[in-house]
Amino acid sequence: MQTVNYYDVLGVSPTADDFVIKAAYKALAQRYHPDKFHGNAKDAADAEAKIRQLNEAYQVLSDPAKRREYDAHFQQGAQQNQHNSQQKSEQAKQQADWAIALRFYPDLTELETRLGKVDPSLIPKFRSSLLASQQYEQRQRVASQLEQSYLESFFGNDPKILECARDLLLAGH
Repeated sequence: MQTVNYYDVLGVSPTADDFVIKAAYKALAQRYHPDKFHGNAKDAADAEAKIRQLNEAYQVLSDPAKRREYDAHFQQGAQQNQHNSQQKSEQAKQQADWAIALRFYPDLTELETRLGKVDPSLIPKFRSSLLASQQYEQRQRVASQLEQSYLESFFGNDPKILECARDLLLAGH
């Protein structure tokens, strides 16, 4: 997928008609034509790069089939970017909420450390479970249930084996 937004390159809306795209291209091509920049090497190099971008954008947007394909990819990329942005926003909110919880329940750090020794993947599960339920008074029970469930999934239900596995994992083995 292209990293450059061709509509932005031409300064037009994604809903622009063909004649608007053509007019924008012609105006910008005249403005950035390399022959307009005599003497100043940096400006000439910038203009050449801009002309290449303009030509590429116009080549795609002026062809109906290429434009439809580009629009489909462009829209998919925009949706993915929006999803990523929402995910980051949710993660930031969760981190902020967790920081507040830690101020009121400092032993959460100890519970996380213990769960991390068993398996680091239990930490985000623990956080999201407590943040979703808001039952911080039950934090020890939630941590114990996650730990127990994890151990049972690998070692079965025998209490002696579970205790041995727990001790080994907590000791770092």
